[in-house]
Amino acid sequence: MIRRSQSSTLDADRSTPPHGLSNYYRVLLQRPRSAENPDASLQTIGVTSSVRGEGVSTVAINTAVCSARDLGQRTLLIDASDSQTAANWVFDVGPGPGLSDALFRSVEPSECMRASNVEHLYVMGLGTAGEKLRATFDGSRAREFFAQLKREFPCVLVDLPTASDLTVCRALARLLDGVILVVEAERVRSQVINRVKKGLVESDARLLGVVLNKRRQHVPEWLYRRL
Repeated sequence: MIRRSQSSTLDADRSTPPHGLSNYYRVLLQRPRSAENPDASLQTIGVTSSVRGEGVSTVAINTAVCSARDLGQRTLLIDASDSQTAANWVFDVGPGPGLSDALFRSVEPSECMRASNVEHLYVMGLGTAGEKLRATFDGSRAREFFAQLKREFPCVLVDLPTASDLTVCRALARLLDGVILVVEAERVRSQVINRVKKGLVESDARLLGVVLNKRRQHVPEWLYRRL
């Protein structure tokens, strides 16, 4: 299990992890491994949650920025979420072909991505082939799509729809090397989280771990340090 102890709010420039938090995102890139195959390459990693608003986009964005800026890796961030936070707000990526066009219209990946304002970081939005992703895309085409991305990018982060949208989330998650589940502290019941985890595993997704996000500090900091 991977845990975070602080809020993951973006800095004012909207594309830089807050000072002191970069190490958390470095851990997300370097530590997780599939329990079934701990030595497997993890180039494509999805990030999802049980419900909206648990910090999935922030975790995905900051991890991608850390990969590109701090590790110097050529990195692709795919925004497959309904909110389109990464593509439309953080990196000012306007309308154009994206993931849905690659999956439903066989548009080449190179036509679906754009360079961001962070060196080595490219962004792919949801695209124009539909307002929401559908799970009826060609599986063989989708696998080749991600295989091609892996040949071009050492790291691909996918901001997935919530796991409550099981059909779409599962369809994408099973194509990735692994999936990280974001859980907002004290918000979602453990039974719901366990059900989501079970659903991902049953769909052949490789669950790498859980990020505990927005943990509340009920004990004063000075006292917490003395405990």
